Amino acid sequence: MYLDIVNIVTLISIVSIATERVVEISKPLLPTFNKKYNTTIYSLLALCVSCSILVINEFELLPMFGALLIQNLVLALACTAGSGFWNDLLKILQGFKINAH
Repeated sequence: MYLDIVNIVTLISIVSIATERVVEISKPLLPTFNKKYNTTIYSLLALCVSCSILVINEFELLPMFGALLIQNLVLALACTAGSGFWNDLLKILQGFKINAH
């Protein structure tokens, strides 16, 4: 089970980094509004990029979640999450690692 979780976290981190790079490259091409709207636009762009990466590569790590589209959406949402998500995820992985020994 620990290895399954590590595989999922690895996938999320790889797609998250790729998504962040695409969004950063796209920022100068997008119109500038106020900070609130820019954040929303960048988040939606990141979600679309993450979904596209997952759909194109046909990742299927979570057979327990049912349909592949739902899996990709859940993983894409995780990939677009902020630093708080990553801090929580690292704490969970550390807890698994401590309990595994």
